[in-house]
Amino acid sequence: MTQTRWASSAAHCYGLPVVSSETWTWVHSPSFRATLLDLKGEAHEHLLAGINQFIGHGWPYSPQVDRGLGWYFYAAGALDDRNPWWPAMGELTRYLQRLCWLMRQGRPVTDVLIYIPTDDIFPKLGHEVSGSLDLWRETRGHIDPAIPAAIRENGWDFDLVDDHALTVLDPAAVPVIILPATSTVPEGTQAWLENHRRAGGSLIRTRSADGLVERIADTIGPDLQVFPATGDIGSVHRRLDDADIHLVINTGPLRRTVHTAPRDRRTSYEVWSTETGAVIASGSGGSITLDLHPYQSVVIVLHDQPVPALVGGHGNDLSTNSGIVGGSGIVGGSGIVGGSGIVGGSGIVGSSGIVGSSGIVELRSWSVQFPGDQPADVTLPHRWETDPARQSFSGTVRYRTTFELDPSFASGPVVIDFGAGIPIDAGSLERDGVRGNSYRVQLTTPIREVAQVIVNGQPCGMLWAPPYVLDVGGQLHAGANTIELLVSNTAANALSADTAIHELVEQSQEHYGRRFAMQDLDRALDGVSSGLPGIPVLRARV
Repeated sequence: MTQTRWASSAAHCYGLPVVSSETWTWVHSPSFRATLLDLKGEAHEHLLAGINQFIGHGWPYSPQVDRGLGWYFYAAGALDDRNPWWPAMGELTRYLQRLCWLMRQGRPVTDVLIYIPTDDIFPKLGHEVSGSLDLWRETRGHIDPAIPAAIRENGWDFDLVDDHALTVLDPAAVPVIILPATSTVPEGTQAWLENHRRAGGSLIRTRSADGLVERIADTIGPDLQVFPATGDIGSVHRRLDDADIHLVINTGPLRRTVHTAPRDRRTSYEVWSTETGAVIASGSGGSITLDLHPYQSVVIVLHDQPVPALVGGHGNDLSTNSGIVGGSGIVGGSGIVGGSGIVGGSGIVGSSGIVGSSGIVELRSWSVQFPGDQPADVTLPHRWETDPARQSFSGTVRYRTTFELDPSFASGPVVIDFGAGIPIDAGSLERDGVRGNSYRVQLTTPIREVAQVIVNGQPCGMLWAPPYVLDVGGQLHAGANTIELLVSNTAANALSADTAIHELVEQSQEHYGRRFAMQDLDRALDGVSSGLPGIPVLRARV
């Protein structure tokens, strides 16, 4: 039960279309350690809580300095052009702007209200009774967290309400209201609850989530049922007069294939890529199967118009390999596993060989050029920090490889595939895991952290989030080809060698006193691995 859920619930109750939240304040500590994928993953959590406008924390001002990174917040992602991955920031902001706009259309669909029993909670406020002066904090401790979790994990959404909010709500508008650990109900609220019952609504009094799912299901089925239920697939539903929109997000580090069944059906459905807006699957019927990569999202649009035709049977979005499988049997991805699933043999050749149309080109041999240095030959995987002289390097490095293709392979649709990431356990320990309300993704990625792909001199796109697959077939040709990768890491490496920040902190404390503590500067290199830990391949797009 987050603070953002309080904000979105208020907006829904009072008919306000835009809900803002401060975002990324404590993202992946310390400052400059966060990646674009961290920012995307945390933004997803806010979207699922009903937020549709992000106030990014933060963009710290700094004067030009002779040493170190300059000024930055003690607690923030330090999201500015001092991050080497900054050229890809526009990719993330366009993605979030697209989703925020979409999540302002129509009206939210909420099946359940959770009543906040303020008359029971107010007496607990104050230090004299070992409480705080924060109503949200005391409410969070009063209501069993398993209650909202059971609602969200089983296909419904909820809003929080108090006595005043109920005065502006139609008792017949929401099927279920839950009174958690409630002993005192004001007279006006009792009258509203009686009107809700007369309108056919269900009132559930409970102190725990035991049997809660079954009791809600007796009144109304799940809004969007997801099976198998994994706990990391979330959704938000907006309803328009002529369509229903479901934003579906994989919030976890594992690739998930799930079947979704909307309760409110229409004649047709479309699945939209959230990266491009293109239609990547369409059909009719009740069940829609989605294959979602880690931290990937799609939009399901239900409408009563004819099913749209897909370009080439695969939709218009050819770069994401989204693996969408429509209920009508339309497949928008190949289902190829990551680099570790590619076996050796005569079908795979090195960067200097020629491959036939049925093979896969494994791009293992490259030259690498750091700024100010001459190119040097490397064999992937390649980690910058293995060289002690590179441990504090933050910036962009150029990789280059050449290879030959025969005409039959070069003329077809081809993607470059960097493979799948490896799930990790970020934990929750104060020293070694996620701290407090901070956030970081639980995935070791095959690109650390951003790569711009250039094929035969033509920019083809940037890769910074799963799936790490890009369509390059239009730029390849028979004979010799060249691929360049501009790989950028985070500024954490430079932070680890920044001694000037300690002097700046001391100066600040001399002038203003100790008003803050820099977060985790000694952990700047914890888990840092820059470069290309995987081996990309060229393969035919199926």
